Amino acid sequence: MINLAKRNYWSLSIFNFAYLFTWSAAMSFFVIWLGQSLGISETYTGFLYAANSIVALVMQPLFGYLSDKLGLRKHLLYILFTILLLVGPFFIYVYGPLLQTQFVIGAIVGALFIGLVFNAGNGVVDSYIDKVSCCISYVPQSSGFLCYLWWV
Repeated sequence: MINLAKRNYWSLSIFNFAYLFTWSAAMSFFVIWLGQSLGISETYTGFLYAANSIVALVMQPLFGYLSDKLGLRKHLLYILFTILLLVGPFFIYVYGPLLQTQFVIGAIVGALFIGLVFNAGNGVVDSYIDKVSCCISYVPQSSGFLCYLWWV
């Protein structure tokens, strides 16, 4: 049981770190990318942040319901991981061009992507880590602390 607990601890810590790193890498330069590369004003940038947050608020209860139904099955985590692999191409080939040509459509598509993957997806990752920690008796805060420490 100790080996299983250690394996789960490290695998969940690495996944949480990768998730937080991807979120940080994508969103830390988001405002700079919007303003300098795409030429989007501060007002429209605020609109994009609001749209992302609204989608996340709407989707978090759905993710919570699905997460409770799935239990310890990793389906949502696999979906999030797959979508995380598409963050770069999405920003370059879909989101950026849409924001420059059709801002409202780009805002909707981007809010769905960013709101689902990053803002609402964080609850899925934390919830799964908490569920696993209850089953194998380890403290999930230590995993989170390690990820945040590596993240800094």
